[in-house]
Amino acid sequence: MAKRGLFAILAVIVLGSSATGWSNPTLDSLIERALTANPDIQALEYRHRAADYRAGAAGTLPDPQLTFSAMNLPKSSLSLGETPMSSYGIGVSQKIPWPGKLGAENDVAERETEIARLNVESSRDRIVRLVAEAYYDYAYWSLADGIINENLAITRALTEATETRYANGLGSAQDVLRVQTMASRLENRREEVQQMIRSALLRIGRLTDNPATADAQLAVELPSQRPPAFEPQERKINNPELLRAAAEISHRESRVDLARSSYWPDFHIGLEYKIRERIPMDPVDGEDFVSAMVGVSLPLWFFAKNDNQTRAAEQSVRAAESRERALRLDITQQIEDIDLQLERIGASLDRYDTAIVPQAQAAYDAAQVAYEVGKVDFNGLLAAQIDLFDIRLEELRLRRDYQHARVRLSELLGSIQER
Repeated sequence: MAKRGLFAILAVIVLGSSATGWSNPTLDSLIERALTANPDIQALEYRHRAADYRAGAAGTLPDPQLTFSAMNLPKSSLSLGETPMSSYGIGVSQKIPWPGKLGAENDVAERETEIARLNVESSRDRIVRLVAEAYYDYAYWSLADGIINENLAITRALTEATETRYANGLGSAQDVLRVQTMASRLENRREEVQQMIRSALLRIGRLTDNPATADAQLAVELPSQRPPAFEPQERKINNPELLRAAAEISHRESRVDLARSSYWPDFHIGLEYKIRERIPMDPVDGEDFVSAMVGVSLPLWFFAKNDNQTRAAEQSVRAAESRERALRLDITQQIEDIDLQLERIGASLDRYDTAIVPQAQAAYDAAQVAYEVGKVDFNGLLAAQIDLFDIRLEELRLRRDYQHARVRLSELLGSIQER
């Protein structure tokens, strides 16, 4: 209850901030907003409620019929008092399905409600994944923008130094042109990166149903430290897609029961009261009549209708079972693939952290010192700078890819909102 209350408070805070814009929203606050305001989730929630209402109406008796009649009235006068056969009548009748039919209808409706609920859960997990992926894309491009700006500042300083050396006859025009070219390329990359930042913000705004996000400054977090692996108890597959496939089997089985119940007849009972007038020579002296009836339907065409309906429902069960097996195999394979991907990216990040980045930084620092004392030419310095720049971006991309894979794994395992 305390956790729900906290979520409710967070939702109020997030929703209230939409009118005035975001204030450095974090991934958690973006997810809370998306779960509350995303129109795709809301549409499926409304469908779930509709299915719940339908389930509440299923399994009830059909509406009774109320009838009014005027019988055996002479066409010339339409009088009730000319013949003892004339009467006005009022009646009521009720259809009573064979025992078990209403229960089968209710079971079908309840299974449909459960499928609708799992559709909501699946949509929520998907939206959480999409928000997280868009956020990590934003974080990646934002941090990449910082690296580009840092290298652009270094390149501009190097441009000034190269132009000065060239003016003093210590450098070549080729060095000046090369460093200017590098600066121009960095300008282009910065524009591309800023466009990708804008694109990520637009995606988040669409997912959170908040256009103000497109102009927000998000709190950037792209962890360099990898979170611990999921514990064995956390790796139990609770995927709502798989649960929905299992619920679909139960739904199809309940339809088989409903189809089989159609072999049995339905009952009809009725009661009618006839109002008469006193007529000369009427044996009962104008007494009112009461009529009762009991009827039963005859499913004589079962070989053309009921048999085919039942067999079709049975085949639907087989199809749902095959679909569930295929989906389970697919999810299991995807989980194994992502485990391998996380292992590979993790090993790469270890190498970047312990060897590649420190070595590239040391090589650049050494080339810069050597260039200043004239022991390394300009091309060597520029190559060292480009290598360090590319390596830092590669390491950043691996961190982004690791978070993407972990989020996808969480979705496949299920309960992504808790993870």
